[in-house]
Amino acid sequence: MRATIRVLASLVLLLAPATAARTQTFTGGIRGVITDANGVVPSVTVTLTNEATNVSRNTR
Repeated sequence: MRATIRVLASLVLLLAPATAARTQTFTGGIRGVITDANGVVPSVTVTLTNEATNVSRNTR
């Protein structure tokens, strides 16, 4: 009985970090096209800001 409990406890300890690591995956993204009245705007720089953390990323 004690051996079974030890095996189960060991499995929980080994698998718990793997579950936590799986939850930290990339799940988002933004895609789009910048346009104006004349059509697509080439070579534009876009700044994205996370309002919760005020962290910004630029892309061109």
